[in-house]
Amino acid sequence: MSHFHLDSPQTYLGQASAEEIITWSLNTFLHGLVMTSSFGIHSAGFLHLIAQHIPEIPIIFIHHPYLPQDTNTFVKELKRSLGLNIKIYAPEKRHSLEEVQELFLSKERSKEIDQRRKHLREQYKEYPLRHVLGNLQARAWISGVMAHETPERQQLSPIFYDTSYNLTKIHPILRWSQEKLQEYIAQHNLPLNQSYFDIFKGPDQKMECGIHRI
Repeated sequence: MSHFHLDSPQTYLGQASAEEIITWSLNTFLHGLVMTSSFGIHSAGFLHLIAQHIPEIPIIFIHHPYLPQDTNTFVKELKRSLGLNIKIYAPEKRHSLEEVQELFLSKERSKEIDQRRKHLREQYKEYPLRHVLGNLQARAWISGVMAHETPERQQLSPIFYDTSYNLTKIHPILRWSQEKLQEYIAQHNLPLNQSYFDIFKGPDQKMECGIHRI
């Protein structure tokens, strides 16, 4: 992925707190500011933090057809309890669950297999996201990615311009540890999505699912 750093924000936000980065985001992108969420196991923590500062922000949820049913309940619960402005986009199911499981639950690697995985991630994740970003006229995209989650995310910056999506990407809790996020969740008595499993992240949930082009 090609990107360049925003010199001015990086200068004074490089060591900023999550709250400071969120406030800067709102002040800088009053219009065209959106967020994505996987509504994963610990997603309630960052969603709660965002709701305290930007309660009206559109939250994009790419609801592909292979997610556990409990995730739907989790989304509805957080929408009600936090007053979230959720924009759900559900791409059409084009492959059987067995076909997707065979492809993504295997650790086998080859050029052909990697290409097939890439194609499905594009179909169920990237292309739907691009469609929604365009409809919302997004100029900046907030997400709750954390550096410890994958080796690729360790290379990210809290704020940068992503030329593949042509918008500014903002990661307020990039430097948070898993322990800090869990403490935040416990402090605010937030729920966990314990049964969350995104098949596009692979058997150990450490692969990029296709939303973030890293």
